[in-house]
Amino acid sequence: MPYKNKEYAKLRKVELLENRGLPKRKVAPNGQGRPTTPEGRQKLKVEVLTYYSPNKVLKCSWIGCEVTDIDMLSLDHINNDGCEQRRSRDAYGTNFYSIVIKEKPKDLQTLCMNHQFKKRAMRPASTQGRPKTLAMQ
Repeated sequence: MPYKNKEYAKLRKVELLENRGLPKRKVAPNGQGRPTTPEGRQKLKVEVLTYYSPNKVLKCSWIGCEVTDIDMLSLDHINNDGCEQRRSRDAYGTNFYSIVIKEKPKDLQTLCMNHQFKKRAMRPASTQGRPKTLAMQ
């Protein structure tokens, strides 16, 4: 965006060039300790999912499932109330992981995406947020 004030434009250009050499911030300015770098977010995800895995070893909690790929694992709310929990805390994604690692609620588990979908498919239609059809009655 071109600046109308050429003096300000020069100062701004110098300021931007000077700040390029600074290291990236490791912690968000909001004071929550939420990581802002991709490496920090990945480390937090591994920490949270490991905590909620069986025997604190990173893997799916479903009996017999041996999935350990971090890209296939996610946090599951045992009581299927994840939406309400995230809304009440206004916490999503990495911010939610930051809150979880501090509070350590007991109603979470690590599941692979296959078992997340299987768990959802096994729930009664009345708890899935959609109306019952005649075929489901």
